Amino acid sequence: GGKTGPTFCFDRAFDGLTSQQDLFDERIKPLVTSCLEGYNATTFAYGQTGSGKTFTMTGPTSSMQDDHHAGVIPRAIQSLFDQLEEWKDKK
Repeated sequence: GGKTGPTFCFDRAFDGLTSQQDLFDERIKPLVTSCLEGYNATTFAYGQTGSGKTFTMTGPTSSMQDDHHAGVIPRAIQSLFDQLEEWKDKK
């Protein structure tokens, strides 16, 4: 027998064909909603150098003009304001 490395648990891994929107809708948007309900939330991007962590989190440098490729952070900020506006309109 050889050495075994550490064991990691995770909820989900996404492949390279997953769109920014699908990732956001499935994993991040519910966290934004939870934050507005008073809970803490953290998103952690882990991977090898060059695997796309920064792109996933921020999107391309031109993402402010390209909603399709926007990363998790700009989408979360937009979702936060959208949900606050919806809540305001309900009251």
